[in-house]
Amino acid sequence: MKDVKEQNLRKILNFGHTIGHAIEGVTNYKKYSHGEAIACGMHYELLLAEKICSFPHLETGKIRDLLEKAGFRIDLPELKSIKLIDFIKKDKKNVSGKINFALPERIGQMHEENESYSVSVNPESIKKALSQ
Repeated sequence: MKDVKEQNLRKILNFGHTIGHAIEGVTNYKKYSHGEAIACGMHYELLLAEKICSFPHLETGKIRDLLEKAGFRIDLPELKSIKLIDFIKKDKKNVSGKINFALPERIGQMHEENESYSVSVNPESIKKALSQ
């Protein structure tokens, strides 16, 4: 109710979705469920958060373990696809050619920059996270 037009606070719900939606797009929405793609996206966006928002590596490991215990695969072959970056570049959350993510600083605390929960990330940083 505080942010029905997704101008700021509601953006935190996008965590995992930028990479997750790209995985869905690369596979024509046929290979993975939405939940599977978003779970994988969450893990790789946590790797970005480690570099950009100082998210603790130990917490990334805890979340990865939880996702895997829940039955989600994290290392998908599609992550190595060049097309994945192309899909990420087309994400609806991007503004003025900048790729935007909702990234956490800690479990339960999202990174806020200039009163916004949106963090711009360059394609090279995304490629590095996907190659880990």
